[in-house]
Amino acid sequence: LTSYRAGEAFLAQNNLQSAANAFRAALNADRHPSWTVVWSHIRLAAVYARTGERDRMDQELLAAQATGDDTNGAQSIVNALLPVNLRG
Repeated sequence: LTSYRAGEAFLAQNNLQSAANAFRAALNADRHPSWTVVWSHIRLAAVYARTGERDRMDQELLAAQATGDDTNGAQSIVNALLPVNLRG
């Protein structure tokens, strides 16, 4: 949770490299609470969207979708951002 929260702070500051590193750290940590997994993928997708890396953004959204976790409407956000041809 600490890494996830740090990622949010870095993202808000537009410190994209540090945000990406923090969200990756959250994914490599104990994954507790469990919702940090889906939201770390969504936030990484946001980083890649800001840097123009559409393929990487799509991969993170697909990873978020694969979790099946819908905490705070995560799956609705994923479906809104994924191109139609990638929606499952």
